[in-house]
Amino acid sequence: MEETFLKPFQSMIFLVRDWSFPYEFGYGQEGGMKFLEKRLKISENQHEELQNVRKHIHSCFTNISCFLMPHPGLKVATNPNFDGRLKGTIHILSSWWS
Repeated sequence: MEETFLKPFQSMIFLVRDWSFPYEFGYGQEGGMKFLEKRLKISENQHEELQNVRKHIHSCFTNISCFLMPHPGLKVATNPNFDGRLKGTIHILSSWWS
């Protein structure tokens, strides 16, 4: 990194499943980015090690993003025969997925 002045990685995407606080940060990318911004914020009252981790993350990735996803519902979570097909199973995703 020091020789090329380039970041070694292109993108890091945090995918937070079963997000339970949509009233704080809404589902999807917009809420995820606000959540990530809050979590990666560097402040003077943080321990030096926490500041360094945040700085290091920013220095390693060109793009950092986050998506907050709701719980998929009991039809998915508790069905031993669930085969991955979502049609008719998850309704909340369609409102923010597009």
